[in-house]
Amino acid sequence: MHEADLLTNLVLALSVAAIGGLVSTALKQSPIIGYLLAGIIIGPFTPGPVSNVEIISQLADIGVIFLMFAVGVHISIKEILSYGKLVLIGAPLQVLAVILIAMAIGRLIRMDTGTSLVLGFVVAISSSVVISKVLEDSGEGSTDHGGIALAWGAIQDIVTIIMVAVMPLFSSVGTDNNSVLLSMVKTFGFLVIAFGGGFFVLPWFMNRLALLRNREVLLLATAAVALIAAVGASMFGLSVALGAFVAGLIVSESEISHQILGDIVPIRDVFSALFFVSIGMLLDPRMIISDWHLVVLGLVLILIVKSLISTGIMLAMGYAIKTSVLVGLLLAQCAEFSFLLASIGRDLELLSENSFRLMLATTTISVIINPFIYRLRAPIVSFVNNLISANNIPQPTQYATPDIDLPDRRHAVLCGYGRVGAVVGAALRRRGFPFVVIEEDPRIIKELRRRGIPAIIGNAANMSVLSAANVESARILIIAISDAVATRIAVENAKALNPNIDIVARAQSAKERDYLRHRRVSHVVLGEMELALEITRFTLHRFGVSGGEVQAILQGLRERSEAELGSGSLYDL
Repeated sequence: MHEADLLTNLVLALSVAAIGGLVSTALKQSPIIGYLLAGIIIGPFTPGPVSNVEIISQLADIGVIFLMFAVGVHISIKEILSYGKLVLIGAPLQVLAVILIAMAIGRLIRMDTGTSLVLGFVVAISSSVVISKVLEDSGEGSTDHGGIALAWGAIQDIVTIIMVAVMPLFSSVGTDNNSVLLSMVKTFGFLVIAFGGGFFVLPWFMNRLALLRNREVLLLATAAVALIAAVGASMFGLSVALGAFVAGLIVSESEISHQILGDIVPIRDVFSALFFVSIGMLLDPRMIISDWHLVVLGLVLILIVKSLISTGIMLAMGYAIKTSVLVGLLLAQCAEFSFLLASIGRDLELLSENSFRLMLATTTISVIINPFIYRLRAPIVSFVNNLISANNIPQPTQYATPDIDLPDRRHAVLCGYGRVGAVVGAALRRRGFPFVVIEEDPRIIKELRRRGIPAIIGNAANMSVLSAANVESARILIIAISDAVATRIAVENAKALNPNIDIVARAQSAKERDYLRHRRVSHVVLGEMELALEITRFTLHRFGVSGGEVQAILQGLRERSEAELGSGSLYDL
């Protein structure tokens, strides 16, 4: 009977999640929205089919384990440390600031100290799972702001260990100094065992498994490692999510971490849908209506206060406006660890049942709203840029290039010096044409200046940065960055500074190409199209097609792509 209930609930949850995800995708929204709405539909608070909350929650726990394991593998400890004080100091500072503000507001609306503390803990932590999913859906998983947001979230996840240890101090339910001390000892013991022993054993073990060249065995071993770590953390009184995350961090040091991540993704995706469905099932629409003012207050803390604090900290540490704002938007939500903290608060009687459900409702709504807000990132970044420029607010980014004279007329401004920009820069330098580079990565800036290349640290979307590069008198603006949002804003600002400037930009999609052309960009290079043409050229050449005929075919394909690629048409030679 139990097996039948498990299968029935699993089929119902996955079926409704698939339909919700399909509808959301068709409406060009994040699948997360569909999964959450699916949970509301089969939840106990709405009419219609009702799934077993307990069974779905248990399955969702498996989803959280694989999700957090994948997040840990994706962002290694070395990558976290590479961001230095930004995440190691900035993330804890943001958490502390949000907690203090939430506690102050809680006391103003007559919450007791314990409830106010739990409120602060719940709203201060962002979900690494949601960050990862939003970045994946928007195609920005490899961007600078994506890496920073994931690293920031990783530090937040670790901070929850301290929160879990602190909460019993404010409760009178079966806690004393000895039990709190024991909890802290257990936490410390788990981390010592995991990081101390795991670093020597797990990477070696996974590398040895890779020598077998058996994908099935490697996948099973990877799943076992994630689950064992989760169970181990649970035995120490910690959350399974934290255990899986720590295991992922350790496995990321393996030479085959990318292979492991690729193999675990299908399992992660299936169970991640169940995780978001389980969140939706906790949402009670009636409570939202009756206590709407408290829900709105919580959302203000999560969506606005936390985002502003995160953005402000990044700006104060010298990061570009665009990167700072996007990280703030990604952090403007709560999920898995917030639910954990709220549950512990209820068990310790720091929260009433009503307060517990209100916090769950507020955090769930934040997950629903966050993808919508992130889709508006371009106008939000543009608004902040204009606001700062209009009010002459000093920006911390260092624009000057010490000991290097910037070209002041008829030069090229090269935005981005990655794999694409570096090739363009090498060609310009070889011919002796003057150019200045705009780049966000301080390491690249340092190397460019060492080689005597004029370089400005900052974001190409920032009008002050473009002005510092003398765009007003430049011959051409070359946008070699892959960030579509920054590209759009850079085009707008450059045209405002120099309406007659020639602009060449790269695009990631036909839609983006058409948008840039509508904005009077001189030449737009669609990366996928150029790649396809180059592959076609080589293939035809190997079949003995003459050079002249190959060029004619490629030219025809290029011309037809102008009208057909945007509609997804297939090419017929």
